[in-house]
Amino acid sequence: MVDVETFRALARSSPWLWSSIQLTRTMIGQENDERVRAWIRRPGLMRVEPEGGVATVIHESRDAGRGGAGLGTMARGRARYSDAEPDRPRSVASRLFGWSAYVSMGAAEPGVVDPHDDAAGAPTGEAEFRTPQDPLAPQPVWRDDGLVATRADGFTVEYDDPMYVNYLWVAMLDPLELADGIEHDDGGLPDDGGLADDGGLADDGVRPPGVEVLELTESLRHGRPTLDVLVRPTAHYNPRCTCCALLFSEVTARLLREEGVPLPEPMPVFPDAHRVSLDRRTGICVELRDVGGDRDGVGFGVVIEEVDAVYTDALFG
Repeated sequence: MVDVETFRALARSSPWLWSSIQLTRTMIGQENDERVRAWIRRPGLMRVEPEGGVATVIHESRDAGRGGAGLGTMARGRARYSDAEPDRPRSVASRLFGWSAYVSMGAAEPGVVDPHDDAAGAPTGEAEFRTPQDPLAPQPVWRDDGLVATRADGFTVEYDDPMYVNYLWVAMLDPLELADGIEHDDGGLPDDGGLADDGGLADDGVRPPGVEVLELTESLRHGRPTLDVLVRPTAHYNPRCTCCALLFSEVTARLLREEGVPLPEPMPVFPDAHRVSLDRRTGICVELRDVGGDRDGVGFGVVIEEVDAVYTDALFG
């Protein structure tokens, strides 16, 4: 029988559950209902084709050396706003009301370093970074069903897949924020600043839940087994990126405020909860909708078309 802990484990497990994927994502009620098709081959290769637009190809091992986005040496921590970045576009207000891209990066463009991540400008060569499926990478604690009970902590594993437009895409592919939260200090920020996976633990050494699960059901979505949940962020919610959180809410608004982000007045009416669906085979978030509030029904939908197919280098050339 599927329970809440199985949902949390699935939300932690995407980095190990698939090696390649083809999918189509459609934004709903935001970003002009953009539809894109993507092919991803782990580690670090992605091709995205917007409907009626120009394809974007990201090759992380190639682009990293010239400052491309999605550097293979970025540690996973919460991306934050900083007043030390005066040229960063401050469009959080449009994100609040219309889910516009807070960081509109041409990820495959040469010479672009992601200011969204504090580690983007860090020198390389100081540590050896590995991807989750590398046999030499630190291994998670596994459950008997093959899902992840606990991820390895620290900076040495690069969990993120390539980014398209903003970190909402990254969180969609690896929805860890729906599983584990973080202990915050009195100011609202994680007690490690959101930069490492080895901080923010509760006193008992266990990560607090990032969301409260109100409902949990199983279904078939486009013929694929899916876990469907109604969730609400807890005070410990720790999004991959505060301004591109899967669950935009009072919690993320508080974190943004603590990070110095200018917020609109009056503030919007936040959702009462969020409907989320995770694909059982891949752990990818395939459905997200706000429930209630000013953005009722807004979110995205994903159709997974192919898993673990062989994609040649030519597709990402």
